[in-house]
Amino acid sequence: MSINTKMDTLQQLFQEKEHSKLISLGMEVLDDYENEIGADFYFLLAKTFLLLEQYNDAEYYLLKTKAADPNNTEALFILANIKMALNDFYLAQSYTEDILKLEPNNLRAQVYAADILYGLQSVDKALEA
Repeated sequence: MSINTKMDTLQQLFQEKEHSKLISLGMEVLDDYENEIGADFYFLLAKTFLLLEQYNDAEYYLLKTKAADPNNTEALFILANIKMALNDFYLAQSYTEDILKLEPNNLRAQVYAADILYGLQSVDKALEA
Protein backbone atom coordinates (compact mmCIF):
# COMPACT_ATOMS: atom_id res chain seq x y z
CA MET A 1 0.00 0.00 0.00
CA SER A 2 1.38 3.46 -0.89
CA ILE A 3 1.88 6.37 1.46
CA ASN A 4 -0.88 8.25 -0.39
CA THR A 5 -3.35 5.45 0.27
CA LYS A 6 -2.35 5.42 3.94
CA MET A 7 -2.79 9.20 4.13
CA ASP A 8 -6.27 8.90 2.62
CA THR A 9 -7.14 6.33 5.27
CA LEU A 10 -5.73 8.54 8.02
CA GLN A 11 -7.74 11.53 6.74
CA GLN A 12 -10.88 9.41 6.73
CA LEU A 13 -10.22 8.24 10.30
CA PHE A 14 -9.76 11.87 11.33
CA GLN A 15 -13.08 12.85 9.73
CA GLU A 16 -14.78 9.91 11.45
CA LYS A 17 -13.21 10.92 14.79
CA GLU A 18 -11.54 7.52 15.10
CA HIS A 19 -8.60 9.02 16.94
CA SER A 20 -7.25 5.84 18.53
CA LYS A 21 -7.24 4.03 15.21
CA LEU A 22 -5.63 7.02 13.52
CA ILE A 23 -2.81 7.13 16.05
CA SER A 24 -2.25 3.39 15.81
CA LEU A 25 -2.10 3.46 12.01
CA GLY A 26 -0.04 6.65 12.15
CA MET A 27 2.62 4.92 14.24
CA GLU A 28 2.74 2.08 11.69
CA VAL A 29 3.14 4.62 8.89
CA LEU A 30 6.01 6.23 10.81
CA ASP A 31 7.78 2.89 10.92
CA ASP A 32 7.02 1.81 7.35
CA TYR A 33 7.33 5.09 5.42
CA GLU A 34 9.82 7.09 7.46
CA ASN A 35 11.53 8.61 4.40
CA GLU A 36 8.29 9.43 2.58
CA ILE A 37 6.43 11.25 5.32
CA GLY A 38 5.65 14.92 4.78
CA ALA A 39 4.30 17.86 6.72
CA ASP A 40 0.66 16.87 6.09
CA PHE A 41 1.18 13.60 7.94
CA TYR A 42 2.76 15.27 10.96
CA PHE A 43 0.12 17.98 11.02
CA LEU A 44 -2.68 15.41 11.00
CA LEU A 45 -1.12 13.61 13.96
CA ALA A 46 -0.65 16.93 15.75
CA LYS A 47 -4.31 17.88 15.29
CA THR A 48 -5.37 14.47 16.54
CA PHE A 49 -3.27 14.77 19.69
CA LEU A 50 -4.68 18.27 20.22
CA LEU A 51 -8.21 16.93 20.10
CA LEU A 52 -7.21 14.32 22.67
CA GLU A 53 -5.66 17.10 24.80
CA GLN A 54 -2.27 15.39 24.64
CA TYR A 55 -0.39 18.64 24.26
CA ASN A 56 3.16 17.34 24.54
CA ASP A 57 2.58 14.91 21.68
CA ALA A 58 0.76 17.60 19.71
CA GLU A 59 3.65 20.00 20.17
CA TYR A 60 6.14 17.32 19.09
CA TYR A 61 4.30 16.70 15.81
CA LEU A 62 3.76 20.41 15.25
CA LEU A 63 7.51 20.90 15.50
CA LYS A 64 7.97 18.04 13.01
CA THR A 65 5.45 19.80 10.76
CA LYS A 66 7.38 23.05 11.07
CA ALA A 67 10.64 21.28 10.21
CA ALA A 68 9.08 19.67 7.14
CA ASP A 69 7.23 22.84 6.07
CA PRO A 70 8.48 26.05 7.69
CA ASN A 71 5.76 28.00 5.83
CA ASN A 72 2.85 26.19 7.50
CA THR A 73 1.26 29.12 9.30
CA GLU A 74 -1.50 26.99 10.85
CA ALA A 75 1.10 24.88 12.63
CA LEU A 76 2.82 28.06 13.78
CA PHE A 77 -0.48 29.48 15.10
CA ILE A 78 -1.17 26.33 17.07
CA LEU A 79 2.36 26.31 18.47
CA ALA A 80 1.91 29.94 19.49
CA ASN A 81 -1.42 29.08 21.15
CA ILE A 82 0.10 26.22 23.11
CA LYS A 83 2.96 28.41 24.29
CA MET A 84 0.58 31.25 25.21
CA ALA A 85 -1.52 28.81 27.26
CA LEU A 86 1.64 27.74 29.08
CA ASN A 87 2.63 31.40 29.63
CA ASP A 88 5.74 30.88 27.52
CA PHE A 89 5.27 34.24 25.84
CA TYR A 90 8.80 34.48 24.45
CA LEU A 91 8.45 31.32 22.39
CA ALA A 92 4.88 32.27 21.43
CA GLN A 93 6.28 35.59 20.23
CA SER A 94 8.89 33.79 18.15
CA TYR A 95 6.24 31.69 16.40
CA THR A 96 4.09 34.75 15.79
CA GLU A 97 7.07 36.62 14.33
CA ASP A 98 7.64 33.67 11.98
CA ILE A 99 4.05 33.99 10.79
CA LEU A 100 4.39 37.72 10.25
CA LYS A 101 7.57 37.19 8.24
CA LEU A 102 5.60 34.88 5.95
CA GLU A 103 2.41 36.96 5.93
CA PRO A 104 3.09 40.55 7.09
CA ASN A 105 -0.55 41.59 6.70
CA ASN A 106 -2.00 38.65 8.63
CA LEU A 107 -4.44 40.34 11.01
CA ARG A 108 -4.78 37.28 13.24
CA ALA A 109 -1.01 37.16 13.73
CA GLN A 110 -0.94 40.89 14.46
CA VAL A 111 -3.57 40.42 17.18
CA TYR A 112 -1.59 37.48 18.60
CA ALA A 113 1.54 39.63 18.62
CA ALA A 114 -0.27 42.33 20.60
CA ASP A 115 -1.67 39.74 23.06
CA ILE A 116 1.77 38.27 23.55
CA LEU A 117 3.34 41.66 24.17
CA TYR A 118 0.62 42.29 26.74
CA GLY A 119 1.48 38.95 28.34
CA LEU A 120 5.11 40.04 28.45
CA GLN A 121 4.00 43.19 30.28
CA SER A 122 4.97 45.32 27.31
CA VAL A 123 1.73 47.30 27.29
CA ASP A 124 3.15 50.26 25.35
CA LYS A 125 4.43 47.95 22.61
CA ALA A 126 1.14 46.02 22.63
CA LEU A 127 -0.80 49.23 22.01
CA GLU A 128 1.52 50.06 19.12
CA ALA A 129 0.96 46.65 17.47
